[in-house]
Amino acid sequence: MKKFKIDCTTSGLAFLILSLILLSSLTWPGDSVLAVSRAMQDPTACTNALQGRIAWNYDGNKKWASANLERLCRNSNSDQPARCFERVMHNGISWGGGTRWEWPNAVDLCEQSRDANATISCFQQKLGQGNHWSAAIAQCDERSLGVPTLGAPAVAPPEVSQVQSGRGVFRVTLNGFSVIKETRDDPLEGDGRRDEVFIVGEVWMFDRDGNSTLRNSLRGAVLGDNTNRPERVPAGSAQPGIFGGRAGGLQTGDSFPTNEPWRRATRGFGNPDRPPLKLWEGELVKGQNLALIMPTIWEWDSDRRSEVENSWNSSVEAWLASNPTFSFGAKGAAVDRITRWRRGTSVLSSFGVVTFAGQRSSIDGNRPIGITVEDNINGGNAWLNPMVLALTYDAAQAAVASSTTRGQGIVEVNILDPDGASYRLYLQVERVP
Repeated sequence: MKKFKIDCTTSGLAFLILSLILLSSLTWPGDSVLAVSRAMQDPTACTNALQGRIAWNYDGNKKWASANLERLCRNSNSDQPARCFERVMHNGISWGGGTRWEWPNAVDLCEQSRDANATISCFQQKLGQGNHWSAAIAQCDERSLGVPTLGAPAVAPPEVSQVQSGRGVFRVTLNGFSVIKETRDDPLEGDGRRDEVFIVGEVWMFDRDGNSTLRNSLRGAVLGDNTNRPERVPAGSAQPGIFGGRAGGLQTGDSFPTNEPWRRATRGFGNPDRPPLKLWEGELVKGQNLALIMPTIWEWDSDRRSEVENSWNSSVEAWLASNPTFSFGAKGAAVDRITRWRRGTSVLSSFGVVTFAGQRSSIDGNRPIGITVEDNINGGNAWLNPMVLALTYDAAQAAVASSTTRGQGIVEVNILDPDGASYRLYLQVERVP
């Protein structure tokens, strides 16, 4: 009996040791949760996974603006928002009409996601139930579901204010233009063959209290016939005359800088004086500020400044100051007014006539195409009805999301002269991470 008891004890001990060895090789569910929880407690995991690693667009741009990193990763201690965004944008997830997403929509779906797979599965399920993609995003937004972060107190995350979530960096670029019909010119074409033009862009930004936060004005290089004028940028297809010269000068049917001027030309982008030309870039905050962009194209006639040129700055400032649409009055009135007005409308509008000191003839001197001039030997008044982009956060978002046969975010500006000349500018509104 004693020997049997010892054998039993020995066998039991061996069994216990073997069991402990086996158990040590296993991962218990609790251990897994603990490990995941610890791994998820890194507040930089999301931003580190995004910046320089995941492209925010389909051009491969991996440089993110800090405001958009904050929006996607706010309140997150894991890389799950980044993984969600990566899958949605680059791994063939359908939004219901294709697999190429507008990146702000992908951010809307994935911001503060606790579980990338669960967020995407929720979205796909809601789509399958017949919901519009925007409704599916709203229903799967984890901020509104109150899902706690693993390892954090089981309470709903703090409310994110409208101002904090409704903000972004936007850019407006003049991609190019088309000559629908050239202007009436000097018969001797002393200023160059056919049309020579230049771009003028005026930009304002205001905060909700009506304070000016930005005022920029740019004037581009002269584009057209550069025969004996090396400072000009060659543009147009007009053929040399009897005295020779290079081909150039803008005529009916021409476009610049390419034959498809609505498409962003990668070559030359970043030039400060010709299309593709950045007119403005800045941050818009929902209900808090406003950007105004006024693009014009001018006919060049002389090195001598015209009366309209001399009075241009003072005239546009007087136009803005007296315009009732932009009269702030009570705090935030203009921002609220533009926000309400923009719902369901184009971001491009006319806000009334700018009045200038006149000049003797509608073809005498440098002038914005589209201007009306009193043909008075003593000089008369001149009027211009410019088209203006008025961008609040909501208006900019709408412009970015708009799609035409010309592309995403393209806004066409048609400029008509009283003598029948016509140019078309192609602007593009983008959101910049």
